Amino acid sequence: MDPAQFEAAARHADAALASQTTDTQLQAAIAASRKDLWPALAANPASYPDLLTWLGDMGVPEVDAALAARAGQVAGTPAAPTAASGAAPTSAPSAWSAAVAPAVIPAAASAPAPGAWSAAPAPAPAPAPVPAAASPAPSAGPGRGRRGLIAGALAVVLVLVAAGGWMIGRGHSGDAAGGTSAAGDSAAAGASPASQGRAAQDAPATITACATDPTVEVTSVTADNSTMTAELHVTPSCSEGDVLTGSRNHVLLTSPQDWDSPGSTVAIGELDLSTSPAVMSGGGADVTVTFPAGQYYRIGDVTPGEEIAATLTADRSDSSASGDSADATSSVTVTASESSGGADEEETAAEVALGRLADDTARHAQYAEGHWYAQLSSKKVGLQVEGPTWDNRTILQQYFDYTTTYGTIILTRAHDWSVFTADGDWYVLLADVGATSDTDANAWCDSRSIGEDDCFAKMLSTTRSAEGTTTYR
Repeated sequence: MDPAQFEAAARHADAALASQTTDTQLQAAIAASRKDLWPALAANPASYPDLLTWLGDMGVPEVDAALAARAGQVAGTPAAPTAASGAAPTSAPSAWSAAVAPAVIPAAASAPAPGAWSAAPAPAPAPAPVPAAASPAPSAGPGRGRRGLIAGALAVVLVLVAAGGWMIGRGHSGDAAGGTSAAGDSAAAGASPASQGRAAQDAPATITACATDPTVEVTSVTADNSTMTAELHVTPSCSEGDVLTGSRNHVLLTSPQDWDSPGSTVAIGELDLSTSPAVMSGGGADVTVTFPAGQYYRIGDVTPGEEIAATLTADRSDSSASGDSADATSSVTVTASESSGGADEEETAAEVALGRLADDTARHAQYAEGHWYAQLSSKKVGLQVEGPTWDNRTILQQYFDYTTTYGTIILTRAHDWSVFTADGDWYVLLADVGATSDTDANAWCDSRSIGEDDCFAKMLSTTRSAEGTTTYR
C-alpha cells in the first residue's frame, strides 16, 4: 500500500487495531491522522521506538500513562520486537506529516509499495464533475425505474489511483502526435550539464547508424489522466555514436517491481523520427517521450527506485543513415504513436493493469470490510452503454479520469465481494471519501453535483449479503 492507502486504513482504524498492528507504516498513518488513537499506539508492544519517543514528546496525559504502563510491563524483560527491521528512518512520509502539526512523525521502516489504494492528486478547487457512467443496481433483481437502461445489461460498479503523484512535472511534449523536436548542443539551453558533457565527447566527422540498438536509462516518468511523460537518456551501442531515423522506433517501458509481478507494461508506442533524425554522439542524448491516452497503464510519479526499465528497438530500415557530428543533438522531444503491435497489444497491457489494481484491492479487503463508499461506475468489457463499446483501455482510462478528478479511487472486481450479485467480470469504481455511513457517502455525491444514477452509497463486504449495502439518493 502507498501513503494514501494507509491514510484510508487509518481513517477506519479502531483502538483494537492501533494497539495490535505490527505494520509500522500503518502505525505512522494512524499517528498522523488519529490523535484519539495515540494512547492505543503507545500501548502497542510492536510500535517502533522512534514513534514511541515522538508520542512521549506530545505531552498528552493519556499517552504518558500508556507509556508508563508499558515501561512497567517490560521492565527487566527484553523489548518487544517490532515489525520494522533495521534502523528507523528519520523523515516522515509526506502524505502523513502535514496531518499532525507542528511536530513531524518519525517515519516507519520503508515506503509502502504501490497498489490499489493509491495516493491520489488533490482535486482542483471546485472541479467540474466528470459525467459518471450510469451505474446499474448491484443486484440482478429489478432496480428503480430510471435505472432501466443498464439493468438490462446487468451492470454493477465500484471505483479507485491517484494523483498524489502522477501529475506531469516536466512539461515536455511533441509538436504533434508523432512529431519530434531536436536541438543541437548550442541551442539546448535546458539540457543538463551531464548530457552536454556527454554530447561534447570527441566524435568522427560523420556519424553513421549502429547495427545494434541503444541502451536506455529512465530518469523519470510522470503521468496524469491525459498523458504520460518519460524522461530517458539514450546511449548508442557504438562508441562513435548513432543515427535514429524511420517511423517505427519501438519504445517499451516496463516495471519489473510493479506490485508483485515482473514485466508489467507501463507504456508502449512508436517514435517517428523519419522527418527529424536524431544524430547522437557516443555520449547519447536526453529523450523526452510523451505517451497519449491509451498507450500507458499507470498514473502518478514513478521514481527510479521502482526500477522502471525501457527498451528502444530502433527502426533500421535505412541502414545507411548518417549525419554530421557537428549536428549531434543532446536532447530530443517526441510524441509516441500507436504501437506497431496495434490495439491488441495495448488492450492486453490495459487488461493486465486492471487485474493488478483489482488484485491489490482484494489483498487489502480487510481495510474496506463493512465501510461505506461512493460508487461511481461499473463496467465490463463488451458493455455497450454511454457511446462506444467498453474495453480494457476505456475502463482503465475512466479510472485515471476519476482519480484525477475525485482523489482516491478504489478499483475492484464485483465478484471479489459478497455484496454484488450480477454475473460477469464487472469492474467497479468507488470513491473513498472517508464516509462513516451511507448518509455521508451520498452527501459527498450531492456536493459534487453528480447525477443520482451515477453516484450512490455502497458498502463493501466479503461476508454480508447484498441486502442493506446499497443506498440510493
